[in-house]
Amino acid sequence: MTGICRAVPYTPSDEGRMRGNQVPSRTLPTHVGHTQMFFGGGGASPEPPPPDKEKTYFMTTASTNDLARQGAVVAALGATVAMNTLANTLPLNGQKTGDISKRFPLMITPPGYVFSIWGLIYTGLITYAVYQALPAQRDQERLRRIAAPFIVSCVANSLWLVLWHHNKPKATVPVMLTLLASLITIDRRIGPAKDLTSDERIFVRTPFSIYLGWVSVATIVNITVALYDAGWDGCGVPPEAWTAGLLGTAGGLAATMGVKEGDVPFPLVVAWASSGIARKNADVPLVASMGWAVTALGIFAAIAAAMQGKQGV
Repeated sequence: MTGICRAVPYTPSDEGRMRGNQVPSRTLPTHVGHTQMFFGGGGASPEPPPPDKEKTYFMTTASTNDLARQGAVVAALGATVAMNTLANTLPLNGQKTGDISKRFPLMITPPGYVFSIWGLIYTGLITYAVYQALPAQRDQERLRRIAAPFIVSCVANSLWLVLWHHNKPKATVPVMLTLLASLITIDRRIGPAKDLTSDERIFVRTPFSIYLGWVSVATIVNITVALYDAGWDGCGVPPEAWTAGLLGTAGGLAATMGVKEGDVPFPLVVAWASSGIARKNADVPLVASMGWAVTALGIFAAIAAAMQGKQGV
């Protein structure tokens, strides 16, 4: 107790004052100050530690970078939508996208109505762009990782249109492959649907699955068009046989993405394109039968993927 209540020396003058019923004039015992410190009365509050300036700077910088990333995604998509709209309304280089496709009489090219899927693709991408721009998604790591390849895909999409409208089908192939590679990168970085929240499945996974499915089919068609433009004769193999083989390749992709990856939209997109090719080539038995077979395969693959999702596989 000596550390808390210290003895105060007694002096004769104190005794005299006490006999006269007077309170000694000396100050309060030193233990009072210690009591105030223990119970918080009258003692000075300790100062808060100084802010970590380095941590604050890092957080501010990260927030600024995320805002820039969100804005860049919205701007890139806006520019791509504008380019696709102007390509057909101006039209770019005096010709529409579909009109150029009609110059190449290939069995593998889907009929015009199949290309209406672009409306669904851009609707999905717009929902993704809005979702990732929300304040609540600003520090979402998955969205951070797919932003850069998405911007690359937008640049490739627009550049492809410029080359296509300027009658350079062979030059469009590496650009299409770049678009395909960027979407594959996005698909890998998003991860399987079973690992995502419901919002992520709706606003992120589904739009890109549809986009990747269509670009996969478009890549097959694009390479075929470039070969045709280069004068390739198919090495003596009949066109219907080549078309059936290309449809089989698309069917293999649909089965892999559906059964192995648990992706529902991808095989459905392949089924949509294959059914259109089958209808277009109804008078070519080999192509029509293969087209309908791939359509059925795509539907079954999508069902298998949906069942995997329900079982949590």
